[in-house]
Amino acid sequence: MEDMEDAQPDSMQEILKVAYLKDGSELEDALRSHWRTHLMELIPPGDNPRQLKHDAGEIRRVLLKPLEVFIAGTEQVTEKFASLKKDDLPSFLCNRSFRSGEPTYSCRDCAVDSTCVLCIECFKKSAHQNHRYKISSSSGGGYCDCGDPEAWKKDFACALHQPPSDLGDLIFDLKDAIVRVPDDVANRFKAVIKYALIYVYQVLTFRDAVPLPGDLSCPEVADDPFPFVTVLYNDEVHTYDGVIATLSLTLECSPDDALEYATVVDHEGRTPVKFASQAECKRVKKFVEQNSKRPQPLRLDVVPTCAFAHQVFALHVMKWVQDLAETCEGFKALVCTVCQEVSPTGGDADMISVFLLEDVRLWKAARKACHSLFMSTFLTFNDAKIRFSSQLARLYPQLMADFITDDHDHSDSCTSLTVQLFTVPTVARTLFERKLVDPIIKTLVAVCRGRVNDQGMLSFERVTATQPSAAVHFKRALFVLYDARYLLNTVPTADQWTEALRVGFLGLFDRFLEIMVMMEGMDHHTRRTQSHVEYESDWEPAFNMQLRIGSIIDLLQQWCASDDLLLGTCMEKLMVAALNALGVVDKVERKVVAGQSFTCLEYDVATQVVSVHHPVIRLLAGLVVHGLAKTTALELFGAKMTAAARLRNCARELLEFPLRTMVLVAQASAGMWRRNGYALANQIFFYHQPRCREEMLDKDIVMMQSCAAVMPPDSFLIAMLDKFGLVPWADETFDATPVRAEDDSIRQVMCLAEEFLNGLIVLVGERFYPNVGRVTLDDCLKNEIIHQLCKESMSYPELLKFLPEQEAKEAALDDLIKEVATFKKPSPTSKGTFELKPELNERYNMFFYHYTRTEHSKAEDTQRKRRKKAGEEVVFPPPCPPEFTDAFSNIIHLLDCDVFIHLLNLTLRRALISHPRSFSEGQLIRMLYLVGYGLHEEKRQCSSGSSSFPFKFVEKAADAGVFMTLRELRSRPENEAYKSLVEWMLRFHEDLTTAKVEVMDTSEEAGFASAEKTGTEEGSSVGEDDVEEKKKRSAARRERIMQQMQKAQQSFATQNEGDLQAIALPDDGAARMSVVHGSEQKERIVALGPDRTLHHVEDDSDEKHTCILCSESHAVGLTSDAFVAVAYVQRSTVLSQEDRKQFAARFVAPNKPPSSLKELCQSLLGDQSQFFLGDTLSCAPHVSSCGHLLHLKCWKTYFESVLARERRRSIRLRTNNGSFDVNKSEFRCPLCSRLCNAAMPFCPKPLVQKESSGSVAPSVNDVITGLRTLMKVTPEKFVEGPDHSFIMLEDRLTELQRSTRKNAEAMSNGPLWDLLQKATSATDRLQGIDMKSAEIVSPSYAEAIRNFDSQVYQLTMNATTVDEGRSVGMNWSACSYSIQSIGEVPI
Repeated sequence: MEDMEDAQPDSMQEILKVAYLKDGSELEDALRSHWRTHLMELIPPGDNPRQLKHDAGEIRRVLLKPLEVFIAGTEQVTEKFASLKKDDLPSFLCNRSFRSGEPTYSCRDCAVDSTCVLCIECFKKSAHQNHRYKISSSSGGGYCDCGDPEAWKKDFACALHQPPSDLGDLIFDLKDAIVRVPDDVANRFKAVIKYALIYVYQVLTFRDAVPLPGDLSCPEVADDPFPFVTVLYNDEVHTYDGVIATLSLTLECSPDDALEYATVVDHEGRTPVKFASQAECKRVKKFVEQNSKRPQPLRLDVVPTCAFAHQVFALHVMKWVQDLAETCEGFKALVCTVCQEVSPTGGDADMISVFLLEDVRLWKAARKACHSLFMSTFLTFNDAKIRFSSQLARLYPQLMADFITDDHDHSDSCTSLTVQLFTVPTVARTLFERKLVDPIIKTLVAVCRGRVNDQGMLSFERVTATQPSAAVHFKRALFVLYDARYLLNTVPTADQWTEALRVGFLGLFDRFLEIMVMMEGMDHHTRRTQSHVEYESDWEPAFNMQLRIGSIIDLLQQWCASDDLLLGTCMEKLMVAALNALGVVDKVERKVVAGQSFTCLEYDVATQVVSVHHPVIRLLAGLVVHGLAKTTALELFGAKMTAAARLRNCARELLEFPLRTMVLVAQASAGMWRRNGYALANQIFFYHQPRCREEMLDKDIVMMQSCAAVMPPDSFLIAMLDKFGLVPWADETFDATPVRAEDDSIRQVMCLAEEFLNGLIVLVGERFYPNVGRVTLDDCLKNEIIHQLCKESMSYPELLKFLPEQEAKEAALDDLIKEVATFKKPSPTSKGTFELKPELNERYNMFFYHYTRTEHSKAEDTQRKRRKKAGEEVVFPPPCPPEFTDAFSNIIHLLDCDVFIHLLNLTLRRALISHPRSFSEGQLIRMLYLVGYGLHEEKRQCSSGSSSFPFKFVEKAADAGVFMTLRELRSRPENEAYKSLVEWMLRFHEDLTTAKVEVMDTSEEAGFASAEKTGTEEGSSVGEDDVEEKKKRSAARRERIMQQMQKAQQSFATQNEGDLQAIALPDDGAARMSVVHGSEQKERIVALGPDRTLHHVEDDSDEKHTCILCSESHAVGLTSDAFVAVAYVQRSTVLSQEDRKQFAARFVAPNKPPSSLKELCQSLLGDQSQFFLGDTLSCAPHVSSCGHLLHLKCWKTYFESVLARERRRSIRLRTNNGSFDVNKSEFRCPLCSRLCNAAMPFCPKPLVQKESSGSVAPSVNDVITGLRTLMKVTPEKFVEGPDHSFIMLEDRLTELQRSTRKNAEAMSNGPLWDLLQKATSATDRLQGIDMKSAEIVSPSYAEAIRNFDSQVYQLTMNATTVDEGRSVGMNWSACSYSIQSIGEVPI
């Protein structure tokens, strides 16, 4: 070995020189012979593969050093290469390859995109260390971009790679570098590199079935103990633990040895596990495969030991070629030339093509060696970079197909090289111009076509254990979107656009449009109403694709907006695709609201299919915004027309998809889609998340705003009402119509109404989108930061999580945060956070559309606490939004159109009566928010100084009596939840009215002055009389305004005369009313008979009860604090058995008179009888209770706290609370959490009964005889109302009394006459229950009885006020029905 080391280099150099001078093929033979001869000595096999070591330095000295001497032509190789470096073309590119885990630095201020990075040496020597930068860990395979002018906006080179200022152009080609290398050296270098790379290709692509070429076969050794080797290859399917367990079992090695094998396999991609005979190696291979079948067998090969040694040496050759190329730029250029000109297979394919196509069949170490060689050489020269990129683009379909079926990570594939090539702007534009981008996207199109269902939509079935490959392959195919993003990352400027570039871009646009058409409507849902879904659909693949394609859509939008020709063409294509996706609409219906009509497309979201995926319409929304901003006509459908004109023709159809999505979200919020499971809920959740909302929620809003900008405002609102299913709700007769379904339907309508108004707030108020409002991108990002900090103070990472991904990467983000927030330094117990500046709290929007339901509540609570702490008024009016651009200015007329004024007036009038069927506080507060936006627009219009006011919200609202209604709402004590907001609105309105008068006066005075000046200068005939006449007209107009205000005040006083008188009532009047009421209480002790006294009650001191709130225990007595039991009152139809019409017909039949007092009373009084409960009633009040007792005062305090807590909650959360509804007086029992809505008095049991002296009650026979005498039972006595209900009890008693006065026979029956005379009011028979004297009853018990009386009536009749006459009968019905429902009670 020592003799070989001393003599071989000199002899080898001579052999190579002689062979080179003779023929090139002899040089190749000489190289191969030299390597074959000494290879097995330098890379010997061994009994223990783990201890297989070889000396890399010795391999290079013996096998490769002679080649360096041959290339240099002298023994002084170092000096020769140094002289070449000295005369070399200067290179200013670093191109350092990153190892896995190595730190990389990206400057947020200067980098063109996030893929532009620096190595640590370049970063420390650059100006970027004083900028805002980001440190990341490389996954391996990337390269330093220092020195590349196309990668940086400024400071593109560090001190090590800074070019001289007088150098000029920094772009060099291959020829510029090759000419600086001497011809003899260049020729020898090309020859050696050519044969070395051919050798590498042949060795690395060796397979079992193909033997090594004869000139590479090693000499046979007799009795060789290790002729073959079993090689284990890496895959990304098995886990570390699985591989270790398998190898421990099959190779009979320790777990530590198996771990070492697994580590080497994971890092290098392969490792030898057994050197032995061929039979033994195959046995080991089979044994390992049999013990690793799940999910698939481990991959092993049995190869000759000589072939394995050649493959190991081939990697050394690749590294040597790369190191040799770093000697000078000329050598790099020569390597590129050899790779472009030489074919290792002898065909037309060059070195680049064959290595790329074989990449998928190589192991990790071999792949990385090839990638590193190509990148270190081709990236240096512009023409070589474009040539390599073009070749990669041509082969891309095959390379991506191989990657999809491969199991290695993307970073190990040659397709990952695109991040170094496609991100270069010149390379990207060249590929577009050469139409090489189209084949790249075709790969993904082909994969998507294989996943399309019968409806032409992408379909993602749930992955099963037997077929996991389809989903995995599709996920790997989505890497094409990364490459497309690299190509689109740099938007061309106006001077860079060429016709070839437009054609190439349109090819890519068409491919993406085809993909988006397949995505349109995917993963759709149909509402389940009868049963829950059995299997949850797999919604994640669709959203993964949406996330990947989202950034592409944004870049496509930027490319189209940069060129008018492209903008018109792409808008035309998208409009056609969107209308085709909608299909032919054959069902339309004309809807009428407030006298306005519009023909709406019939589509019920609650019964038909609906999806949240509509990428076509969302891309169109982004282009439409740019199109509407263009003042010039675009080339649309072969004709010149503005984008507004084209959009106006199909606005109704384009509005459909985003409106359906909005309605779907609203219905899900109303609880209408609960049976559809978590799949839909998760989709709606991610629809609002920062990662998706920029290209989903935001674009839907922009599309709706675009349609609203070109449609008549009345038509737009009618279309929204129809899609929400709220056209009946918008009718004044909605409250009068009977309930057709269960109570849930009413609650859903109320929730949908709130969501409708919430959507209207978003459409009118959210203008932070460039070209929609007069804002910039920085303004939009600043508004987002403000509203996120309105929730709470946040640290920097927490704030980034709530911002869209693209905005979070903006370099200006840090500056914007400093503008709106102050940094609170960390303490030992807390982290550093950003707090919103106090003056920016006024920009808080309670209905900010990026808030989730929880964030709405959190922000409102935070702002409420802040205002209370600062001593400010707790009111959250809408902030003044930025002004709409001219193209979108028509949106504000949604607030002054007839339909909205009708809805506003209707909501306010419903608020006055607080009708639970159609009204909620959420509706009112949202409507007040819209009023606030209208006032802001009026103020902006007024402050412009113009005397003309095209926006007439205040005028139309005043004509409809809106502000008068607001004043009335302000005066009501029960409206504390929104009283402050109403007061703010009225103050704003008064200030605005004054400002408008001043503007009109100022405008007229300016007109007068101008007229006077014109008359003076021009000598006109206009005299002082004309000026005085104009002043008189101005004074008359002011007088008319004052008169209108006086009339409004008078009208308000007339409508509220009773309330005003009650307010003005003196104290002694109130005292007199109290005395009279007390005397009436004493007179009501007698009931159920003439002068009959009730049971006398003595305090029961033995039995005590405990209040569940205050835990105080005492006996129940009429003179002590009243006890109440929480109860639930509801209307019930459980005991109804007979139709009411049949009941009435049976009792009015002349041949079948009543046979008992019960039947007679039921025939006279109908199913609302106070005394007897028939089995034919359609519904009756039922009272149930859990039996838990508490003091009346404790209950009142508890209920008031529940009511206050719910009113403090966010409006969205309060109205959608599924636990209980405070608007219906509902609450939870403090002990058992049972649902309750009333407090039932708990009275002591009677002990002593005392008969009253005087008259004797009539017998049953006397009453029956008297009633038959008084009333002639005829069919006319049963009068039915509009809802088929009989006349109430009081009407029957009035008729009965009137008949009695005219009936002499009745007067002769003294007892009956006395009974009827004293029963003038049904209320008289309830007050004073179980008490001998009103003086012994505590006020709390009297209050408890009155409260329960009112609660039963209001909850049963669905009323807001109490009719004292009818409430008593309702309580008797409740008592009778509740007792009868418990069991059979004889009468």
